[in-house]
Amino acid sequence: MKIKYDVPIKKLSPLPLDGIFSEVIYLESLKEVIEFLKEEKEYYFLGKGTNTLPIVSRVNTPLVIWKNSEILINEKQIIVSGNMAIGEAFQKARENNFSNFIGINTIPGTIGAAIKNNATFLNYSSFSNLQGVLVISNGKTKYLRADEIVKGYRKTNIEGIVLLAFYSPIKIDENYKNYIDYICNYRKKQPFKNTLGSIFKNGKMPAFKYIESLGEKYFENKCFISEKHFNFFEVEDGCKPEDIYKLILRIQKDVYLQYNCLLELEIKLLK
Repeated sequence: MKIKYDVPIKKLSPLPLDGIFSEVIYLESLKEVIEFLKEEKEYYFLGKGTNTLPIVSRVNTPLVIWKNSEILINEKQIIVSGNMAIGEAFQKARENNFSNFIGINTIPGTIGAAIKNNATFLNYSSFSNLQGVLVISNGKTKYLRADEIVKGYRKTNIEGIVLLAFYSPIKIDENYKNYIDYICNYRKKQPFKNTLGSIFKNGKMPAFKYIESLGEKYFENKCFISEKHFNFFEVEDGCKPEDIYKLILRIQKDVYLQYNCLLELEIKLLK
């Protein structure tokens, strides 16, 4: 375990934000993660940071990062650590002639977060061929079979942190290239740089349609709504966390006044 103090937010976030994490705790192995989480402490557990937004310029709650990710692949099973980026797991499976994680590989997050939040992309799901997960909650580890996990829109009944995920391998078939081409073309409609992905959950209609219908170009200093997709924010270097939060609140207010609908956040806020 290593601890660093006063770490710039932009070093750990996909966004070039001004600000500081007061304390960052780096954990190396799965064993170290389990031992750390057995103790009752106040902390934020950060994966790849793609669904996490600091909203103050100094985050005083300790940040915990699990550094080393692992994946084991054979003909019968794929075992992947919860902190592995989905895109990396997809590439490793692909190298072994398996198509697991296709579709959701476009989501810039970790396997564990994808499962816990029931992440999907088009018709692709983080639960495709999932056998089960090993989680830790309140200092205790537990294995959950896939059929024991209750799924809702962008949520599940999983409590705690996903340590390991177990999948049945899916062989690459003749339609694989068509899937890849379709996904790549679809993703061209969305911004990639300096963004967290979708900010708001969908309501009775997609979140971007609520925002688009208001007919306003939303911005707050160096943060603005993407012209490619109205549910994505783009951020310029030097943006302050408080500016993004102001923009979120402003959009929520305007949508509520127009549609009597409060847009829920897709992301987590760090204070």
